[in-house]
Amino acid sequence: MGGRAPARFGPRACIVAGFAVTAAGFAVLASLSEGSGYVAVSAGLAPAGVGSGVAGPSATSTVLGAVPPERAGMGSALNDTHQQLGIALGVAGLGSLLATAYRGDLPDGLPDHAVSSLGATLSYAKDHAGGSALAESARSAFTDAQSLTMTIGVAAALAGTAVAFFALPGRAARSAAPEPEAKEAGQPG
Repeated sequence: MGGRAPARFGPRACIVAGFAVTAAGFAVLASLSEGSGYVAVSAGLAPAGVGSGVAGPSATSTVLGAVPPERAGMGSALNDTHQQLGIALGVAGLGSLLATAYRGDLPDGLPDHAVSSLGATLSYAKDHAGGSALAESARSAFTDAQSLTMTIGVAAALAGTAVAFFALPGRAARSAAPEPEAKEAGQPG
């Protein structure tokens, strides 16, 4: 679907719609609570994945369409490099934000090994006095940190939506140019 949609709707519409659907998925993930189950998580992951699947091929074809055919290899390499760099920096940035927010919401005085992850905190809580209160605090801290992180994801996806909407030409602008072959053959374009 994502690969064929640009021909029907135009790349800008697909990128804008894809980022908007991704933002909606992140918004669902930002609204999860400690009691949310797998269905709720899936309800957020599915649109985030579908949105990425719609926007990604359109973004790639837009990048490759902007370079001359003889430079397609260079354009593809540059596109791949930017995608990989963006993914790596995005995961690192959001992961660091989640970890920092999680640790900041935990009670003071816990050893370093107990605050490295939710699993580590829950494991520590099992073996220490007041463990059930610590476990509850850890679950709440993780949920709050995840909500903050996904809210930043919503903002980033909406920023991408705005950039795509305002910076990319609409479908009419792309189809308004005459076909080069028709012009050269003396046929009306």
